[in-house]
Amino acid sequence: MRRRPVQSEAVNSIGYGRMTLEVEFHDGRVYQYFPVPEVTYRELIGAESIGNFVATRIKPHFRVRRLQTPTAQALSAGSPSSARRSRSRAGP
Repeated sequence: MRRRPVQSEAVNSIGYGRMTLEVEFHDGRVYQYFPVPEVTYRELIGAESIGNFVATRIKPHFRVRRLQTPTAQALSAGSPSSARRSRSRAGP
């Protein structure tokens, strides 16, 4: 889904299509919320605080799916828990 950059302390970009809202946070996490009515998306675009709108008007009210992004995969691969898993597979 194509996203557009937004001015927000928490959100990097947002996209919308077919009743699905896609939100990319500054840390690279990307979530899709659905079914989000177009009017709610328009309210989000016009909100004074996009991060607050997502936290109070989107997250509590819509189903969500986290997308696995290349950034998230890279961060996960470098995590301490993944390092422990790699060492345990490699043997002594």
